Amino acid sequence: MPPATSPASRFAPQNDVRAFRRTLDVMKRVLSILAVALFTCVMALPSGVAHADQGEEITRFEVVADVDRDGTFHVTQTIDYNFTYPGHGIYAYFTTRQEFTGTLDRLINYTDFSVTSPTGAPSSFTRESDRETTYIRIGDPDVSVIGLQTYVISYTVTGIVNPEVEESGMDEIFWNAVPPGWEVPISNVTVTINGPVDVVKTACLTGRFNTNWTDPCISHSSEGSSATWTHDRVSPGSGVAVTAGFPAKTFTGVNIETVSKSQSPFDLTTTGGKVAAGSSGIVAAIAGWILTHFTKRGRDAQYANVAPGMLPVAGDKVEIKYAEVTDAPVAFAPPPGVPPGLVSALIREGTKDEDITATIIDLAVRGHLHFEQGKGKDFTISPANSGRDPLTPVEQSILKGLIGSGRPITSTEMTSAKFYSTYQGFKAMIDKDFHHQKWYKSNPQAVVAAWRTGGLFIAAAGSAGAIYLGSQLGKSGLGGLGWLAIPFAIFGLGMAAIAGKMPVRTPVGSAVAYQGFGFKKYLETAEAKQIKWEEGQDIFSQYLPYAIGFGCADRWAKIFEQLVAMGAPVPQPTWYTGYPGARGPVWGSINRSMDRMGSTFGESVRANAMAQAQATGGSIGGSGFSGGSFGGGVGGGGGGRW
Repeated sequence: MPPATSPASRFAPQNDVRAFRRTLDVMKRVLSILAVALFTCVMALPSGVAHADQGEEITRFEVVADVDRDGTFHVTQTIDYNFTYPGHGIYAYFTTRQEFTGTLDRLINYTDFSVTSPTGAPSSFTRESDRETTYIRIGDPDVSVIGLQTYVISYTVTGIVNPEVEESGMDEIFWNAVPPGWEVPISNVTVTINGPVDVVKTACLTGRFNTNWTDPCISHSSEGSSATWTHDRVSPGSGVAVTAGFPAKTFTGVNIETVSKSQSPFDLTTTGGKVAAGSSGIVAAIAGWILTHFTKRGRDAQYANVAPGMLPVAGDKVEIKYAEVTDAPVAFAPPPGVPPGLVSALIREGTKDEDITATIIDLAVRGHLHFEQGKGKDFTISPANSGRDPLTPVEQSILKGLIGSGRPITSTEMTSAKFYSTYQGFKAMIDKDFHHQKWYKSNPQAVVAAWRTGGLFIAAAGSAGAIYLGSQLGKSGLGGLGWLAIPFAIFGLGMAAIAGKMPVRTPVGSAVAYQGFGFKKYLETAEAKQIKWEEGQDIFSQYLPYAIGFGCADRWAKIFEQLVAMGAPVPQPTWYTGYPGARGPVWGSINRSMDRMGSTFGESVRANAMAQAQATGGSIGGSGFSGGSFGGGVGGGGGGRW
């Protein structure tokens, strides 16, 4: 007798059809997500959340939660939704499964939903749930509403309380009371939590989806067992997280309910996983081959019929070849007529703060400024009138920015928030002067950023989409498709890795760069006994700005310390006055002063950021009492209109 058919097998065809339909639906959702993400990246839109029609908004979002001793929340949400054109109602969704650790998910349970509408809008609703979300859709498909409509949504939720948090020593409620998934702006937010005992501590933060929430709410207060928070407005894709701390053991018998995460999308035991892994390996190899050919696009243009580092004579026929300029034989002098800050920028394919320092020191060496070392790391820059050589517009602007008032500037002043705008001006001027030279076919920093950003986007969006698809299809018996993320990751990360090779120098830029690489090699390899100079010539000071830009100033200073130890008649720099009674060679002291000047720029940036934070009432730190949480607190979701 043949074996009896199991009850489950009688429904297998229907289950396969449902699984196939779910697969198609998931694929559509993934493609839609990737399309929106690509459009967002290309158009540089600030928000990654789809917005409802312009003009619509929630004019009031009021949340009241009564919390029992067992950690059960009895929540009432009052939402005033302004329909600018007819709609059937609103929908809301609530996160029921949230990442807790690397292997566990936290469960949040929503029950006992009820909806009313004081304005008479249809309040019937349907509820659906999947593995991670509970949805409710409020309204009637046969009835339309317009204008301001009020919806009162009541429900019960468990799984929000964090009992006996180690860092704070309290029972904490850290709750996304207004989840960041709403499609419209929300005004007049009020959140109230009524606990079983007096509240010990409160906090409230706002933020955008997928970011650290650090912006404080307008106000929060507590009286007895009740705490209330208010905020004026949150934009689409932003939410409000509130924190209320209660004495430990306030909530009895509360435990965070967790479950194991779903099966890995990289399952190789399934046919789909084996096929996906094999095909992804082939595609990854093709992607690697394509990347090797991309690097050829980043080769520098050079004069083919002229000696390296030289420029053609006017009227000569010019031939061009393409090869990367990365090295050159030792050159004992810098490129003629090129300021130190621009030489180093050409070598590294972009400007940095070191170029500002190199330019300032060059002005001092040429007699336009004087440095005086103070106690410790302090120094003063004063006007000097011995310089007679002509200045470039950039040098004139930097000189004016430092001592335009005619009085000295101290290192303390250069670390202040007030100096920040001057520093930003220096950066902008040197950057503009660098690009004005036409040494590159396109802005090298922009080229690197475009390739790096594009590559990281492809790696992140493609990999995330493939892993998400693999995770979702795994629920339908099609596991292992997460391997399709590998080609995206390899190609995208490969683009980011070769980004630094993509800027292309023009033939003139290649010639000057060749000279710059040769002089850089000299400063990096010269020994004390090889240094030669004319009598009375301060070669240390002349080449110091270049050494600063090349990042070898410390070595350059040590060479001259060795020369003095050998008894060489090394001239003392006249543009620098050391601190009275200071010990050690003057060259090392100069180098330490230059390091200090470079650090002042970063300190002015930090001082400016702190001043702005204080002016706007902002704060620097995490959310919650226990050291911060990425993207708000427990719970999530959002909503919109239909």
